Amino acid sequence: MLSIKKRIIIFIILAIIIILAIFFINKKKESVSLPASGGKYREGIISQPEFNNPLLQDSGSDLAISQLVFSRLIKKGYNLEPNLDLVAKYKINPDSTYTFYLYQNALWHDGKPVTVDDVIFTIDLAKKIKNNSSFNSLDVSKIDNYTFKISYPGNSDKLFSLLDIPILPKHIWENIPENDLNNLNLNIKPIGSGPFIFENIEFDKNKEKVKNYTLRKNDIFYRKPPYLEKIIFTFYPDIESAMKGLKQQEIQGLGFLFKGIDIPPEISYNHQIYKLETPQYVAAFFNLNNEKLTKSIRQSLNSLVDKKNLPPVLKGMGFPISGPLLNNYLNEPLDSFSNEPPPSNGLSKTSLELTLTIGEEPVFQEIATFLKRCWENEGIKVNIEIEGPEKIAAITRNGDFEILLYGVLAGLPSQQYAFWHSNFKEDRINLTGFSNRRVDELLELASLANEQDKKYEYLKEAESLIVKEYPAIFLYSPYYIYILRDNIKGVEINKTLLTPEERFDNIENWYIKTKF
Repeated sequence: MLSIKKRIIIFIILAIIIILAIFFINKKKESVSLPASGGKYREGIISQPEFNNPLLQDSGSDLAISQLVFSRLIKKGYNLEPNLDLVAKYKINPDSTYTFYLYQNALWHDGKPVTVDDVIFTIDLAKKIKNNSSFNSLDVSKIDNYTFKISYPGNSDKLFSLLDIPILPKHIWENIPENDLNNLNLNIKPIGSGPFIFENIEFDKNKEKVKNYTLRKNDIFYRKPPYLEKIIFTFYPDIESAMKGLKQQEIQGLGFLFKGIDIPPEISYNHQIYKLETPQYVAAFFNLNNEKLTKSIRQSLNSLVDKKNLPPVLKGMGFPISGPLLNNYLNEPLDSFSNEPPPSNGLSKTSLELTLTIGEEPVFQEIATFLKRCWENEGIKVNIEIEGPEKIAAITRNGDFEILLYGVLAGLPSQQYAFWHSNFKEDRINLTGFSNRRVDELLELASLANEQDKKYEYLKEAESLIVKEYPAIFLYSPYYIYILRDNIKGVEINKTLLTPEERFDNIENWYIKTKF
């Protein structure tokens, strides 16, 4: 039997232990957790990679991989400001040339240094293989291994856009024939200088489709190496299977343009859902070469579409627009459809029959049904033709449509040139065949203007003239939906993206592991 004195001593010791435990627990809670290296991030991607040469890529999966494996000289963000990547600094010279200085510690993933020779090689290759004549106006001269000068007749905005290309290692690509650029193991197992390095590719059991594609961190990255140890892309055939994978925690992230599918409510419990604005819009484009679709008919069809009734169809995953220039890129509020035409008059008395061609996306079918209802209320017969991706691509090339419901990735407002300039009618980049001399002049002036205010002044006037001709019914801009598991920290994504792969622009700061 313990004495009272010993009991008191034991009680005091236990009390001290409890107090200290409470103190240290509270201290740990109060302390700020810091990012630590480690952890794997697995993201779902809808569609298979094509593994084209980085200079020729246009698929979302290829571009996502390229964004992590390759560096660019400059990345053009939504704010039009140059975000330096391989370029450590630059200056504009009195003679209007540009001098660029590379990071001198940048290395290729095989350990060789990145130099100006790689830059000149990449730009020369781009001049040969990219369908962009602007590259031919770039005059690049080497000053030393890490410094080069560029002379370019256009404005700095266009120059920086041209420099937003993946830089390739000359010592690997210089002896590859141009016609072999897309048919090489080098595109499947690329060597770049970006924050992540190719590690492994896993195919399905039939060896036909890519199942997983794994990247590991670049510990010798010339800026701060990333915290994440690995990024694994898992490929799904469609949005439904990808969403199922997200619910079952096969993946921690998923990105897609709104396609009409509902996001299960349980996803929001432990995921962050980003609704990101992109320079893409959906419109019902009129074929201006079709004699049936006169300006008065186009105006009346436009007036019958009440875009204020679109939001229920969009399910909060997009916003209505009134013209081809997306105002979120002009840093000004939406103009509340100030360009809406007057009400239709007498259209219901015509025996008009129209064919509306659409793709297979569920949201397009909903929008088409909405348009058909708007027009058939006035006695217009509307036939909806649903076509697959290959047929839609062919239709956009040959112009074989009356009205085409179509999504356009327009880029920056300053990149509207080809969509509406008459020089591009024949090759159907100008989808409707629109032609207006004053619009041509304004687009040309905008492409040459150095001052952003002046550029947008030209573009807004051009937009006003385009809208008054009713070449299309401008409907909505879809959000890029990006869903991330809430254990992924350090994520900073601009609410406005030029391209979906920009979601990885600060990937070096993402983390899962923490330390105190």
